[in-house]
Amino acid sequence: MFHPRKPAFLAALSVALLVVGGVLFLRERAVAASLAEALGEAQGVKAPPANPAQAALPSCIQSFAQAPADPKGAFGEFRKLLGGETRSMKDLLVGACVLEAGQQIHPAHIHPDEEFLYVAKGEGTWNLNGKESPAHEGDVLYVRPWDLHGLTNTSKERLTFFVVKWNGRQLPIPELPKPPK
Repeated sequence: MFHPRKPAFLAALSVALLVVGGVLFLRERAVAASLAEALGEAQGVKAPPANPAQAALPSCIQSFAQAPADPKGAFGEFRKLLGGETRSMKDLLVGACVLEAGQQIHPAHIHPDEEFLYVAKGEGTWNLNGKESPAHEGDVLYVRPWDLHGLTNTSKERLTFFVVKWNGRQLPIPELPKPPK
């Protein structure tokens, strides 16, 4: 199980994952905004002034020990550390999971959210778009919307991972792509 005497590590990791996600989101958003502005200027249309949304989630520190835990299952334990909306994200989920040996929280799946998974402790197997790869302590998985993904603890020890999942506030939720013919 997660070691409760390392709250600084958890806080630093959570912040780092949020920052990385935010940087990637803002970079993509800036490119899209520049293209839209250039297209609008070419057509003689002025872009509306920016009006950033107010953050619903206040700045905070969330203790793993005090975070609400989902009911324990055969897979282990999941704790939701943060959730809701921020200035640039909606549908935010930050959580920590301890997987028992040989378990997965759920089978490989897809969803419209972007997601980072970080293996904090242990070893396992990633599933990314049907391809399996070793998962080692310190590894990070980034998942685009609708890409098949999962993580299985294939070792004899517990595996601890952190998840950050979100949708961009100013972006529409991406549609499920049509399967190739």
